[in-house]
Amino acid sequence: SSDLIGRAPGTARRNVAAMAEKAALAALGVKEAPKDTGPKFSSEAEDIMKSLSDLLKKKRLRASDLFKKIDASGDGNVTGAELQAGLAELGFKMSDSDLASIMSVIDKDGGGEVSVKEFD
Repeated sequence: SSDLIGRAPGTARRNVAAMAEKAALAALGVKEAPKDTGPKFSSEAEDIMKSLSDLLKKKRLRASDLFKKIDASGDGNVTGAELQAGLAELGFKMSDSDLASIMSVIDKDGGGEVSVKEFD
């Protein structure tokens, strides 16, 4: 069946995969797929992250390259202030509330700094 899924065009492939997942869950006695437990973005943070992603594409930068560029202290971690200043240099100005929204998403361990692993 995975061969069938691989040959199906885009939408059909997603539909077949969804049906297969639903059948597998039903076989296990699960009526509904578990809810997504990935990071929860506020719509404000989503908008900012999308804008930042667009900027990276426009500047042809990978997230890790941007990180190295804005890690002013060179310690492998970026503080909120470094992030805000580094992005401002690229023309991406953020208010303090924008910064707080972004930090709440990318600072996964809540330490106040973002490692390259968290950033990427």
